[in-house]
Amino acid sequence: MNTKQNTFTSLVILILLLISYFAEAQNTYLKITLSDQKNDYVSFPPNTKFELFDATDTKVYSNSDRIDMYKIDTMHTLVVYPSWKDTTDTFKITNGKVEQVDNSAYFKALSEHSKNQTNNYGAYSYDETQFTNGLTMKKIIYPSAVNPELYNATFEFNNGISASYLDGKFVATLNNKQLQVEGHYLIYSNYGLIKLSFRPSNGETWWVFEPKE
Repeated sequence: MNTKQNTFTSLVILILLLISYFAEAQNTYLKITLSDQKNDYVSFPPNTKFELFDATDTKVYSNSDRIDMYKIDTMHTLVVYPSWKDTTDTFKITNGKVEQVDNSAYFKALSEHSKNQTNNYGAYSYDETQFTNGLTMKKIIYPSAVNPELYNATFEFNNGISASYLDGKFVATLNNKQLQVEGHYLIYSNYGLIKLSFRPSNGETWWVFEPKE
């Protein structure tokens, strides 16, 4: 094999490795366990950037590392860079772990439904163990009457909050009273803040809950 062929082969292998790496990165979400207490963790969507520093301010783990989990038993500082705001979230952790967790479980119901249905829509419920602070949600998606290639959706949370996405408009209510909604989509209530992302193109949904302290 000549030099050109070697170079071409090496380039192809590099491209395949990069594709594999980015595909894997997009299929994981960030889970931060803050203590050994039940449900004492926070989750962030796929592709969220983060950096973990030890007591000497040395970076020991980040989203670019190829390990799934970093256990913590001494003081560490985790800095997270959420995509929905310009500021960072900082966590002081002495007993916990930082994980890049397989994201496939979140959309397993959607995939299973797609295998047996011509139209990819229906109802999906999410297990409380998958989300921050035990809040659960049922989602119903259905084709838009305006553009059948897009989806609309309703979301029902077990704390009484209901929300709906209808052709670009998003509304959330609690006890028949409209809640404050910002961006795409921050839902404010007396219980805390729900951060919900919904893609009309495929029905994909991601959400986390931050209870009011």
